[in-house]
Amino acid sequence: MMKPPERVEIPEAEDLRRERFARILAVLIVIATLGVASVEYLHSVAEKNADAAGVEAQTQSIQRQGDLVRAQDAAHAQIDIYAHQQQQRAAQGNAFQEYLAPSVAQGSTQAQVLQDEENRWSTLASLTGDLTSIKPNTATSPQNDTAFPNVLFSQSERDADRLFALLDAQNQLRSDWLGRAGLLSVILTLLAVAIYLFGLSLTLQAAVRRWLVGLGVVLVVVGGLATIVLQFGNPGAPPDAAADAYSEGVYALNTFYTKPGDAGLRDAYTAFTKAIQLRPRFAQAYLQRSQVQFLLGSPQRQAEFADITTASALQAQGSDLQQAYDLGLRDKLLLNNLAANQLLLGITQSQSGRYGDAVTNLDAALALDSNDPLLYYNKGLALLAQGKSSQAQQAYHDAVAHTVYIDVAHRVARGDPATEENYVGGALSSLDLLAAHHSGLAAQVKAAKEMIVAGVTSPNATPGAAPTFKMSAIDVFPAELQWSAQIDGVDLSAKTTTVSTQWYYQDPHKLGWSVIPALSGPSAAATSGVTVDNAVYQDTCSTCAADEYFLINSSLKASGQCLQPGQYRAEVYINGHLAGNGTSDGSSQTLQSQVFSDLGMDFCHPVGWTEDTTNTTTGFSGGFTTKDGSSGAYFVRFQNPEVSPGTSAATEAQSFRDEMLSVFASVLPSDAGTPAVDCGTNSNGTNTLPWGPTLDSSCNRTDAFFLGLTGATETWYTYNGGELHIGTGVTGDGAVLGAFTFGPSSQWQASGEPLPDVVFDSIVFTG
Repeated sequence: MMKPPERVEIPEAEDLRRERFARILAVLIVIATLGVASVEYLHSVAEKNADAAGVEAQTQSIQRQGDLVRAQDAAHAQIDIYAHQQQQRAAQGNAFQEYLAPSVAQGSTQAQVLQDEENRWSTLASLTGDLTSIKPNTATSPQNDTAFPNVLFSQSERDADRLFALLDAQNQLRSDWLGRAGLLSVILTLLAVAIYLFGLSLTLQAAVRRWLVGLGVVLVVVGGLATIVLQFGNPGAPPDAAADAYSEGVYALNTFYTKPGDAGLRDAYTAFTKAIQLRPRFAQAYLQRSQVQFLLGSPQRQAEFADITTASALQAQGSDLQQAYDLGLRDKLLLNNLAANQLLLGITQSQSGRYGDAVTNLDAALALDSNDPLLYYNKGLALLAQGKSSQAQQAYHDAVAHTVYIDVAHRVARGDPATEENYVGGALSSLDLLAAHHSGLAAQVKAAKEMIVAGVTSPNATPGAAPTFKMSAIDVFPAELQWSAQIDGVDLSAKTTTVSTQWYYQDPHKLGWSVIPALSGPSAAATSGVTVDNAVYQDTCSTCAADEYFLINSSLKASGQCLQPGQYRAEVYINGHLAGNGTSDGSSQTLQSQVFSDLGMDFCHPVGWTEDTTNTTTGFSGGFTTKDGSSGAYFVRFQNPEVSPGTSAATEAQSFRDEMLSVFASVLPSDAGTPAVDCGTNSNGTNTLPWGPTLDSSCNRTDAFFLGLTGATETWYTYNGGELHIGTGVTGDGAVLGAFTFGPSSQWQASGEPLPDVVFDSIVFTG
């Protein structure tokens, strides 16, 4: 028997299509699965790199903290060694003074012992000086750093600033890798959805499954392309040169005042710009450069809080602040500065829409720190500018409370008048700017000013009507400001009476008035006595009215600064009431300050004068002159003068005046000859002395004040081609201080106050 052939069944067309479709899906699923594996690997790499960057950032953070502590300790050690050296120099100066005493005979054993002692202290001081980096007339020395030891600390922290930039770069790198990991997670999700769609399409009708497969294919393609694109731009750490530039910028910004004009700020701007070019997403560099932008147009370059600058500087600052904000920086400093910039643009450029943005940013900053008075002051200003007086009043109330108390809830007093005045001065300056640009708010501004001053400086003052106040004069000296006024209707001697003076300055460009906090604040009221810083007093002259009062504040003593050309204004508040104000023009010459802490005297001198190191002995003498030596100023302190019992202070001062001239005669020009007393008249009876002072029979000034010292004497001397002004007096501890300024005849004959007298009048006694 034969077996018939098996029956061959021909598949239907639908079954053939389904089988092909299944094979294609299998391939797509394999491709998608391989994609998932690849992306998962890349995801793990991204997370690993993010973790590595995070660990590096933590390492650098720890290293930075260690470097900061070590740098500060090293800087403090340098300062301590320098201070010890100055004590040794002072001992050397004391030995030299004793050698000059009249009781010490030249060539005697005592004279030799004193010379040996001076030499020993000199040698020891030199050896000690070798142990410190602070050398005379170097960048870190008190002579060249008016904010000593700021330059020293800034130098010591440069490495820490560089580490901060590297740390910030690592945090950015970590954020970039985390962002990469997040994108890869999205791609994984897309591929997973594609695989699901491929599987689901097997159970559905042809029309629907084609759409699902098509969508799955799109997801696979998108995921694949996105993965490939990501691999062309792997995150990388910015170059270290960006950190180097940032560190240079921070140092230049912190020490800009040591260079003339804008040079220091320009250096900072260049460094920060380089850091930004090397690392375009460096938010902190934008924030730092924004401060440079502001200061380049501002006269408030060393103020704690600044609000005066040019329109172009304000725009440039705002651009950098906004860039830092867009890059994700959200710390309190940025939010406050951005709000302040918006406020100033709104006030000075009539951009009222900025006020709302400022309030939003200030609220965000307050959420980070609700105890910062500055945030409340700025919020009060923004609300007042919007016309919301009641809300502004509450903000200022909160500002005052946080100024006076470091813990408002528990009424823990701040107890720091200087810091409190910085806040008050900043707030008043901003309010003054608002009133200047929006005269319709003058009344509200005045009320806000009184509320702030009363709340901070006069919390215990007796309320009542404002006194009668008539400003007589505002006087501007090289290193001092004075107002005089007639005051009635208040008992200035009462303990509950508070007089607060807010001194304002406006530079020659007249951008706006700003308070000088170092000179401003409450002062004690007195009805008699001599001139005392921060004291209202009645002049002791017989012709002064009984209700005429004065206040003198020394900028040189308070802040180590000389008064610059411009306008000055005093606002006098009595028991919180704005009693009166007055304005005056300042000196037309720019002077530099010089501190002689070892001698207890500071003074102001023209730019270009340098220290005469040959005639400078710590604790005894100091001097500054022009390069050619034709003009100068010299100072001496006889700490332990030997005088006969019963000698009057005036006689003692005159005796040491002659001693000083004898010791320092060599500093005058070589052809000066022997100085002779100038009695004020020449052969035809014309007064030859500046200002025509009244002289006694010995040709000494009868109303000599010289630093307010006991027995003060002032005398003018002429020499061949010039003249000098000398003063001496006795301190409370028995030391004799002396100073003289000199210059060629042309300076004394010039119109206005002679330069040597300007310098002489700038001298202040610091104890």
